[in-house]
Amino acid sequence: MKIIVIGPSGAGKSEYSRKLQKIFNVELFHLDNIWWNSDKTHITRDEFDVKLDGILKKKDWIIDGDYSRTYERRMEESDCIFFLKYPIEVCLEGAKSRVGKKRTDLPWVEDTFDLEFKEWIENWYDSNLDRLNALLDKFKETKKVYIFTSRDEANHFLLEDVFLLKEELLKNDINKMNHTLTSFWNNAIKLEDSEKEEYLSDSNRSVFDIVPSKKLYDAVMLLKDKENVLDYGAGSGWASISLALNGAKNITAVDLGDNIINSILFYEKAYNARGIHAYKIDENWLKTVPSKSYDGIICSNVLDVIPEETKDSIIKEFARLLKRDSLLIVGLNYYISKEQAEESKLDFIQDKYLFVDGILRLASYSDSAWESFFLPYFEIVFLDHFKWEGENTEKRRLFVLKRRENEI
Repeated sequence: MKIIVIGPSGAGKSEYSRKLQKIFNVELFHLDNIWWNSDKTHITRDEFDVKLDGILKKKDWIIDGDYSRTYERRMEESDCIFFLKYPIEVCLEGAKSRVGKKRTDLPWVEDTFDLEFKEWIENWYDSNLDRLNALLDKFKETKKVYIFTSRDEANHFLLEDVFLLKEELLKNDINKMNHTLTSFWNNAIKLEDSEKEEYLSDSNRSVFDIVPSKKLYDAVMLLKDKENVLDYGAGSGWASISLALNGAKNITAVDLGDNIINSILFYEKAYNARGIHAYKIDENWLKTVPSKSYDGIICSNVLDVIPEETKDSIIKEFARLLKRDSLLIVGLNYYISKEQAEESKLDFIQDKYLFVDGILRLASYSDSAWESFFLPYFEIVFLDHFKWEGENTEKRRLFVLKRRENEI
């Protein structure tokens, strides 16, 4: 979630931002700390813009500061805008009250309240309000906009309404994250025509060219005699094709992107695999499938590259869709602890989410954490570790799970 707090100097933007940070638990940036040096000189506009752009690219933030030149850029990237539209008298009093106090939002201590600064505050609305109102009107349909005219009004919002906002922003975050992930993986798995031609021209091609791990393959083969198998998040379709080539008759291979499905269809044709039904789905598809539809489900490299709430929902749906005693095969990436992330200088969010260029690439949980996610619905048949081609250590996780008897 991305939040900006704007308003005249002395309104208390920094203090209000700190209160929001405690509630939303995201990184807080004070623009004064970026613009000013400790000796009261400042960086150039170009340097400031580069640093601001770096902040705006982050997944979550609260940005405190006016800097009207950058209003529109910050609003475009934000989810929520707080405008502290307090009377000038309140702002002047606020500015006076902080003289001589050490602050976390400014790299020096103000030792005086000079006339120039006083006049700047007094003229703030004349200089900024028309443009600011126009921008708020522009973004009011796509952003959450809150305008407070008193400290009491702003603080009352923090007592109750802010938690409804937090819930809404979290839901929006999950939806945006899922959409971004779909686009990323759809592009990552796209096969160009030249790649297809080269692959088909190789007389020595084997399905193991697209199988990521022999251990994972062997686990999938536990389902080869099952009547109805679901390959959820099928990717290249290696699991479905492997099952079809080993006698499975009815395999449903689904994913969220057109390019991914086209890749599955290509490999299916390349190996003359039969019995695969591949098609594109949306995030809500699982909920539309009748209960106990499958004798086995495969889900590899999916559950730990999606938001936590989405993961929990999918696991529960898998349990609903599986017949009693049926197997769920899950492949997961390797675990990275908080300490390992710090040593490797990885940017973890909430100590578990790893983002690369704004894309969620890993939701990192330990083996025991994954067991706790599965145990309400599944017995753990076994947990093993495997590696992909080119890796030296078997650190990726393979869970084989059996559906419990309890009803969902």
